[in-house]
Amino acid sequence: MSNAFKQFYRFYSETNFNESMKRGIAMKIGFIGVGNMAQALIHGMRIEHAEWQLFGFDIYAPSLERAAANDGLIALSSAAEVIEKVDIVVLAIKPQQYDGLLKEISSSIRKEQIIVTIAIGFDIARTQSYFAEPMKIVRAMPNTPALIGQGVTGVSFSEAVTDAEHDAARTMFASCGTVVDITEAEFNIFGAVAGSLPAYVYIMTEALADAAVQYGLGRAASYEIISQAISGSAAMVNATNMHPAQLKDQVCSPNGTTIAAVDALEREGFRHALMAAVQACMTRTKELDK
Repeated sequence: MSNAFKQFYRFYSETNFNESMKRGIAMKIGFIGVGNMAQALIHGMRIEHAEWQLFGFDIYAPSLERAAANDGLIALSSAAEVIEKVDIVVLAIKPQQYDGLLKEISSSIRKEQIIVTIAIGFDIARTQSYFAEPMKIVRAMPNTPALIGQGVTGVSFSEAVTDAEHDAARTMFASCGTVVDITEAEFNIFGAVAGSLPAYVYIMTEALADAAVQYGLGRAASYEIISQAISGSAAMVNATNMHPAQLKDQVCSPNGTTIAAVDALEREGFRHALMAAVQACMTRTKELDK
């Protein structure tokens, strides 16, 4: 294939993709790695965009079979086969597997394809270092509530990504919740407050349920009540656009029960513990980035 033909093919392919995005034509998305997070994305995309063609490969056959059975993923036999068929390649493997995979596929990914990474520690520059030419790279960080369509995903883009491709990537992750544009420098703190936050909430839920059980409420009822109260309280922050301190004050009557509880939280270092958790998460993230 001549260089001139290659340049024409790339121009045609990119133009065709961008025009397809504008007209809402089905995207072809491939997943290399079909673990829990990939399956959450696949499930959300299948519900929201039934017309999309979704392909995947995983060395662990049961994961691939489950995604094929549950959401109509087209199971393929290799990473190379995925790359051959799609517009967008999602690298949904463990961070320690990225180096080997990127070395394996760097010569077969086409310049007009979009590469989506979701691994901690792999920024855009690090991913780009495996390729000779500037590539279309989307760095994304979804959190686990994406599994039920209630996630929040931070996204950042390389300079080669067009506006239409920005929209395509956002649309992908919007299938599983909220999408927020962040800078590369903000990824670590995003992970500490969004990626790790479900664990903080689960500990709080468990502790509150233990207290409720201690005072006679059933375990199942405690989890249902507390989880809904947390969900509703979080929704209030977005719905009212009020400062959290104002919302807290609305619940605290003078000399009432809630202000007594808030006083206990402050005396026991609840606020400081949360800030310390974020700081510890940031410290560990920086260690992993080295």
